[in-house]
Amino acid sequence: MARESVNIKALIKSIVDDLYFPIENKTIDFIWEINDDLVVVTDASRIKTVFSNLISNAIKYHDPVKRPSWVKLKAEKTQDKMHLMVEDNGIGIGGGQKDKIFEMFYRAHEHSNGSGLGLYIVKEALAKLDGHIAVESCEGKGSKFHVVLPAHQACPEVA
Repeated sequence: MARESVNIKALIKSIVDDLYFPIENKTIDFIWEINDDLVVVTDASRIKTVFSNLISNAIKYHDPVKRPSWVKLKAEKTQDKMHLMVEDNGIGIGGGQKDKIFEMFYRAHEHSNGSGLGLYIVKEALAKLDGHIAVESCEGKGSKFHVVLPAHQACPEVA
């Protein structure tokens, strides 16, 4: 596993820029709660995979009826943990399905055109980083994905 310094906001901004390009997605507001200088020493490829999947799902499962539609991106470091969050006010996940969404090939929505691998890949990538993920969701109201990494992977940016 490669370890390198990764600026979290720059990484997530590049993911949003790549995913947000299609014109139909321009109705979603992004709310940023990430310091510009937040750096994590981690495997950049795995972190990019994690957030590409989470942000892609937030965009894909937004609720086009809601105005405004939004995705909140948040990151903060505590004494022993790095907390990262992707939250949206999209279509949400039904209560009986939340326990299954990280299983291989599971698709929570009948109109999903994905393979059912995205959240499974997220869970596996985080396991390799000694991290974990949890979800809060309410059908029709939105979802909040919490990613936690050990603080030993976090460090202040060196000037």
